[in-house]
Amino acid sequence: NVEVESARHGLRIESGNAVINGGTYKVVPVSNSTLYALNAGDGANSIANVTIKGGTFIGPKGTMADSGGAVTVKTGSTVNIEGGDFSGGKTKTLSNSGTLVVTGGTFDQNPATYVAGGYTTLENNGTYTVIEGIKVENTDQLETVISNAPAGSTIVISKNINNNTLTIGEWSNVTIVSEDNTTKRFVTTADSKIENVTLKNISFNFTTGAGQKGGAFVVIDAAAKIENLVIENCTIVGDDKKNSYGIYGQNPNASIVVKNCRFSNLGYAIQATSGGGYKSLTVEKCSFENINSWVIMPQYGYNGNLTVNNNTFKSCSDGIIKTGAFNGSTFTFTNNTITNSAGHDGKDSKWFDVNASAATKVISGNTKDGADWTPGEENGLK
Repeated sequence: NVEVESARHGLRIESGNAVINGGTYKVVPVSNSTLYALNAGDGANSIANVTIKGGTFIGPKGTMADSGGAVTVKTGSTVNIEGGDFSGGKTKTLSNSGTLVVTGGTFDQNPATYVAGGYTTLENNGTYTVIEGIKVENTDQLETVISNAPAGSTIVISKNINNNTLTIGEWSNVTIVSEDNTTKRFVTTADSKIENVTLKNISFNFTTGAGQKGGAFVVIDAAAKIENLVIENCTIVGDDKKNSYGIYGQNPNASIVVKNCRFSNLGYAIQATSGGGYKSLTVEKCSFENINSWVIMPQYGYNGNLTVNNNTFKSCSDGIIKTGAFNGSTFTFTNNTITNSAGHDGKDSKWFDVNASAATKVISGNTKDGADWTPGEENGLK
């Protein structure tokens, strides 16, 4: 919790070994000079070895700033940046005549010169975050890179890939993130094979007109092989029309997890076509706002496990979950929060359209408009 605001260097380490885990170090100059939030190895015949794991480093800005930045490393010294926030001065964020290695952190200018092998920058809204991963610069490389990536790799889709529809081939044991907030959508076909794949930190803006299969963020083909597809920390925004979709399609053999995602202004957030739904669908810690038809609709003869846990539903106007006949092992609806919402057709008896046996249902810990709520048969859970 150290806070340093200085007219000189925010933090000066002349020699020795140091680990910085946090704190704020800011330069507010009173005259034009070359100043840094961290100056490592600044002294006659001095050698400093510094590891930065966290903290905020703010270089000189404004009319009194001539140059400088967040971090400078002098000859013979070493700084390893593993995390933290770095905001530079007028000309640069980082300066180095010694050894500077970056494997993490967020920067206001691209630190690519100092990024270690096996790591890459992820650009979003003018900031650069360094992560462990492989960046793909064009669509033609995508399948090759993913097919040859070591298990556990993160693949960064560059902002240079302008093809907003990406068809999934054979993807296994990888995490896919997008470099910027431009619309990216993922479509499976009968030839797609997915095993332990995560789509993460991706933003999607739906425009009505292309229809269900042509417009949704993720399209599930009934014949694709899908084992553990995780959609995590993604933002899916529609155009307020009823025929806008977030996740669309059904596959009776697919296991899908949707977590920490934000759905808004859509007709249907998650809609499976008739005929079986998924082998399993887990929706947890997501927010749904202004969904104007059924929020989750794996409809008519759903044959898998369905878990809806710890989500928030706000200003959703036409029902929460519709499966029709439920033929799966367990239907779970727990610890969800519902505010300012309504059942289908405005009826209290149509919050759900789920026909599941008592043995399959787990309903507990939910609230509606601030009060405990245990929905039952009178709300459409038959």
